[in-house]
Amino acid sequence: MALNKRKKFVVLSGYLFSLALVVTFLYTFISAYISPKKNVMVYINNYNEAHIELILLIPITILIFIGVIIFGLDYYREYKTR
Repeated sequence: MALNKRKKFVVLSGYLFSLALVVTFLYTFISAYISPKKNVMVYINNYNEAHIELILLIPITILIFIGVIIFGLDYYREYKTR
């Protein structure tokens, strides 16, 4: 039962982080799209946060992949039992 809760937590975390990444990329794209020159400048180290963001992005990316794999395997197993 605890494994099932962990699996759900990992899958939910993967979805939430994926959603946050999509919203961030969408905001960046829309900002560039509505600008007259169709571009924006993105600074990744204004507050010396680039290293921290990289450290955070690595486990987030791993969680996303694990969530997608778990979801895919569950979907495949359910599909095979039909």
